[in-house]
Amino acid sequence: MIRTSDSVPRATDAKNEAENPDSTTLPGAVAGRHRSAGDRVVDLLRSGSLAVPVGLVGLAVLFSALRPDTFGTSANFQSLLTTQAVLVILAFGLTVLSAAGEFDLSAAAVLGLSAGVVASLTTKHDMNVLLAVLIAVGLAAAVGLVNAMFVVGFGVDSLVTTLGMGTVVTGIALGTVGPTTIGGLPESVTKFGQTQIGGIGIPFFYALGLLAVGWFLLQRTATGRHIYFVGEAQTAARLVGLKVDKIRVGAFLTASVGAGVAGVILVAQTGAASTSYGGPYLLPAYAATFLGATVHRGRFGVVGTFLAVYLLTVGTQGLQMLGSPDWVTQVFSGGVLVIAVTVAKLSRRSGGR
Repeated sequence: MIRTSDSVPRATDAKNEAENPDSTTLPGAVAGRHRSAGDRVVDLLRSGSLAVPVGLVGLAVLFSALRPDTFGTSANFQSLLTTQAVLVILAFGLTVLSAAGEFDLSAAAVLGLSAGVVASLTTKHDMNVLLAVLIAVGLAAAVGLVNAMFVVGFGVDSLVTTLGMGTVVTGIALGTVGPTTIGGLPESVTKFGQTQIGGIGIPFFYALGLLAVGWFLLQRTATGRHIYFVGEAQTAARLVGLKVDKIRVGAFLTASVGAGVAGVILVAQTGAASTSYGGPYLLPAYAATFLGATVHRGRFGVVGTFLAVYLLTVGTQGLQMLGSPDWVTQVFSGGVLVIAVTVAKLSRRSGGR
């Protein structure tokens, strides 16, 4: 009985902190205001929060020096920013879901389905592009709801559920859209992905817009704090009355809709689509999600994910331009994922002390 009564105040304190992080840590916050900038930089270095941005800049400078005529050109950097926007958007959705403590291995299949649906409807059926996009994103949302039904409603593990759903979605896409690449998309589709602003493709600016929205949601709203609370202490979140299941369902929807939007942008950017397009995106998206968590001291966040996507891209492309064989880039991507998960976990532990 004593343990039960003691747990309620602790849970209530946790909710108060989720609603207003400064309310329960006022002395520390006041002390932090009097710390020097040098002390704060030292803290950032010790926590590893600067590893991703410093690594990104360092690799960019290194490869630019080694391959100034290919890697270190403005055209190459413009291309990097543009081509990785799809990965950024996919990873943003997975970041929100990861913050809620869940995973979605069906996201890549949803991306491929969305791209294939838009391409098929606009080329084979002459459908209005906006209607085709709504249908594609709607199907993506439906997959998210099915994932949530099994995970939240029936208590099935999210890894198992979404792994199976990914296979189901791929099969449905092959049966309805077909296995072949669909090209010749109308200009009404491609203009949303091939327009440039200052030499940079418009998909990058879509990603920037979603970065701002995602940052505001997770860092400046009660909803964002509740997402983190559910991901870190689901039982405590239930004790204080948070709508845990609703938050988890919303997180699954965010991941699936993000994958659907990424598929739409991909088909608009490339002018072609295949249901298999999503496959290569899953590992880099999760690698960026976990690597980006080191920026936020073990917490998943869209700013860290954004920087991590480009760190991985710069590293991979730089190795390719140096003539490294394919297996080296695969080792790089897989190794970064393992290291990122480890560092994020260690950062989270140290942050909680």
